[in-house]
Amino acid sequence: MGHRGIITAERLTTVDENAVALIGLDARIQQMDQMLDRLLSDDDLAGPAVQALQIVEAAGRRGLRQCALADSVSLPAGTVSRLVDTLVKGDLVSRRPHPTDRRVTMLALTAAGGRRLDRRRADYGRLAEALTPQAAEALRVVNPLLEVIAETLARSAKSKAA
Repeated sequence: MGHRGIITAERLTTVDENAVALIGLDARIQQMDQMLDRLLSDDDLAGPAVQALQIVEAAGRRGLRQCALADSVSLPAGTVSRLVDTLVKGDLVSRRPHPTDRRVTMLALTAAGGRRLDRRRADYGRLAEALTPQAAEALRVVNPLLEVIAETLARSAKSKAA
């Protein structure tokens, strides 16, 4: 989760319904993120570690170049290197040399890493089973809408960066 903090709409200088709605959405997202962190905190995997494991898993048996992982998680190479060190020490990922380019390090998911991801997926399954029918329907409706908002914000961020 970001470090932006939760702001309230009470002190907006202009009454902009979209800004108020976005502030409310941000607050709900942060609250849900904190709840999910508590509910899924039975292991020591932080968000970037789970994301890295999934990316390495998706690469399959051939493995993944460590530099490709850095690109995929949008983190600096040094941060990814430390993250991979932690995953290797935890026997969740293995490092091996590239078969034809000894300058390249390949990453592969270990059996323990696969089990850890399976457990995290099962945890989400248990949380989903606890949803009321109304909450489950709300989830199905809101996810596509959130995707539209996320895509719009991503475009805005790209144009701001350009």
